[in-house]
Amino acid sequence: MSRRSPARVELFFKDICDLKERVRFLDSHGFCSYNLVNKNKADALNDWVQAIKEVSPNANICCHYSLKYNKVPRKGPKEQEERLLSALQLSRANEVLIISGSGQKTAWNTVSALEAVKSASLPHSVPLLAVAYNPYFPEKQDQEEENHRLKEKLESGCIGKVYLQFGSDLDRLRNGLEYLHKLKASKAFSIAGSLFLPTAQLISQQKFRPWNGVFLSQEFLRGPENAKAILHEMVNQYRTNNVEILWEAPGIRTEKDVKLVLELTGAVDAEKHKGSFTSSVNANNSPQQKRLKISDNFHLSRRSKEPCLLIFGNHDVRIRDNRSLEAATSAHETVLPVFLWTVEDRGYVTGAVQVVLKDALRSLNSSLESFNLSLACFNCPDNDNHGISTIKEITEKLGAKAVFWNRECTTEGRDRDSKRKAALESYGISVIESQSSLLYDPDKMDLTSGFHGGHWGTLMPFLKQCKMKFGEPIRPTPYHDTFGLLQSVQSPTYPKTSSIDDLNMARISGKQLWDEPIRKRFPMNEKLALEAMESFCRSGLKSYEQERSRADKEGATGCLSHHLRIGTLSPNQLYWRIEDSGLSYDKVKTFSRRLFWRDLAYYQLACFPNMRYKCIRSHYEDLEWVIGEEEMRRFNAWKRGKTGFPIVDAAMRELYETGWITQSLRMVVASFLVEYLRVNWTKGCEWFHYTLVDADSAINPMMWQNAGKSGTDQWNFILSPTTASQDPSGNYTRQWVPELSKLSTAALVHRPWEATEEQLESAGIVLGETYPHRIIRDLKAERNRSVDATLEMRRKSQQFNSDRGYDLIQLPNGETTVVFTKKEYRLDSNGQLFKDDGLRRNTRQKMSGNKAKLKSKREAKANSLTVKL
Repeated sequence: MSRRSPARVELFFKDICDLKERVRFLDSHGFCSYNLVNKNKADALNDWVQAIKEVSPNANICCHYSLKYNKVPRKGPKEQEERLLSALQLSRANEVLIISGSGQKTAWNTVSALEAVKSASLPHSVPLLAVAYNPYFPEKQDQEEENHRLKEKLESGCIGKVYLQFGSDLDRLRNGLEYLHKLKASKAFSIAGSLFLPTAQLISQQKFRPWNGVFLSQEFLRGPENAKAILHEMVNQYRTNNVEILWEAPGIRTEKDVKLVLELTGAVDAEKHKGSFTSSVNANNSPQQKRLKISDNFHLSRRSKEPCLLIFGNHDVRIRDNRSLEAATSAHETVLPVFLWTVEDRGYVTGAVQVVLKDALRSLNSSLESFNLSLACFNCPDNDNHGISTIKEITEKLGAKAVFWNRECTTEGRDRDSKRKAALESYGISVIESQSSLLYDPDKMDLTSGFHGGHWGTLMPFLKQCKMKFGEPIRPTPYHDTFGLLQSVQSPTYPKTSSIDDLNMARISGKQLWDEPIRKRFPMNEKLALEAMESFCRSGLKSYEQERSRADKEGATGCLSHHLRIGTLSPNQLYWRIEDSGLSYDKVKTFSRRLFWRDLAYYQLACFPNMRYKCIRSHYEDLEWVIGEEEMRRFNAWKRGKTGFPIVDAAMRELYETGWITQSLRMVVASFLVEYLRVNWTKGCEWFHYTLVDADSAINPMMWQNAGKSGTDQWNFILSPTTASQDPSGNYTRQWVPELSKLSTAALVHRPWEATEEQLESAGIVLGETYPHRIIRDLKAERNRSVDATLEMRRKSQQFNSDRGYDLIQLPNGETTVVFTKKEYRLDSNGQLFKDDGLRRNTRQKMSGNKAKLKSKREAKANSLTVKL
């Protein structure tokens, strides 16, 4: 520590003797600037200043003046002003920090106090005046009010210094510093910034009893190491912006504290951008939960001076926990972020997904611009196969020899990535691929055929194999590491490119701007994704197990699937937020497993690349469905929410208008289409793919294949379109089918055909006119036809039938495996239904009583759920 330390220390002491001892200790380590807090009207601030001067005559001292604690009781503004002005004139300190505290502002506040000082024309001998500023407010409106208050304080012309309060959001700190520098253009003042020593005691205290106005992230509160790394980046920002550091109380009290300060501030000088991360570039394949240190793999001083390209896709639109971004910024000093929009992308990224993708790209660009980078966008010509010519042209102009991207593990993404990689490598350009959109890499997973605690392609064998082979999913990269990397890279000089709005994406023409409700409901950026995750994990997660099927309850589900689809949130971020929630296993297991369902869908897609269009159980291609005009009549009524079954119509209307419905409603409408309307599942799959904001080439087909009986895990249940257990109050249906809103009971809302003529008339309903008649009247008969068609198809496909009546499918490695087949479809070699099943019989022998059977039924249902979070 230098003799004249640039850091200030807030002093915490018991008495004058203790104060002097602390100053002697700090003075011996080079500290000579101190802050004295004011927590009581009786505080002898001038005596304390004198005591410090006796030990350290050249000390610079700032006394805090609390308007709250120095308020004259039952007196008006005049008496308060007199007390303040007197204190300023008598003060022996070098500075006085005037504070009013957080919370609701009263008439006597810092702004009015400064107005009083301005009007009083105090002598020049009074101390320099300072005010506090908090750049960390989570809500935009609160921050705008804080910014406005600071501007008002500076307008007084009395302020010589601004003290930044403490927080942990690096982006907000940077924004706050930028705002202060703008103000400094017209007002002369210096800046000091608060820090706390990241001790376990402080972190524990802030977890359970956080201070008012101190906003600390979950990342900071995870422990001293994370907190230290965040402080490291804060120190770096302070140094870059010439901000004086203030170590707040309890301050620096021991040799251990001094050592920690040296570690935090000295390391910035010695190694400016040290952080931690891992990616496919530098991570080994052994099971691990923690990220690797950069120092374990890369040293930033070894980064290439040659520029590189970092290509973003439609699945990784974020800067946090983005492995390709980490790999590029750790290996190169100059990085050009790129987004390519090709004719192939436009073919499979359609409808509602384009709307939210475009919004997410705008937010990504804003995030990059805050690091003096920008997203170079390219509308690739239709004859530019996967944008390969465009990439080649960019690399030639830049002189880049390396291109980085995250693999998209869809059929379309695999085709694109393989062709790009082959072409670029033939030009002598290195391609570095990462995987950043799934918990595990599906290409490294291999499920053996047969029954392993569950049938092939069901959740539990997959989940167990993942955990056994790879361990727990890797923890997300702490943002402070990403922040440090992005601060340390620069953008190359490159000709102006298309803007995001120039892209041929989500261009809506006509009078009906159907994208507006979608944009309104699903604004897309990383901060909102993290806030939504935090909100759900704090409030909704604990009741998810019981409430997840409810469509009539706000917050019953996480509503995070669109963020996972576009990549404004990583699955690792969500997985570990759930794990760190502190809730019991029973409360989080179902929601947590949704992420493994998601990975399972991608594993299935890797095994069956055409599963969006072709049955995994290939013989189910011969299943008979309704066709011709009757098919179109049924399908169109289903699409537009005009089937005459209110819960189905409510869900399909919400889907069409907003691009989203809950998982339970997706299952209801899918079951209704295939089991009762008997329309081919591929039609429902394509409609969902067009209308859903989270439409996914793996997850969506997996659900529809299972609903249509051709997937690896046939739904072992039928969802009734009339009982509507998802909406017991009827409020959801009333919202989306307002024609029925005046019916008096939920039962009638869901089954209006049971209402009397008087009840219908009273509610203003004429069935067939104001609300359609049921598209099919006899549900049981339609369902029987569906079962009969399935059995007939299976009788003709005995070569795909096991000796126990289960379907057989062929795996990519050539092996044949049994897949779960619903009991009502199991046939013997003579084409007759099995009365029982050996596997089920053995299972029952291991279980006892009705309770065990109920548990088995619930688990089968849970394993059949889709992965929509």
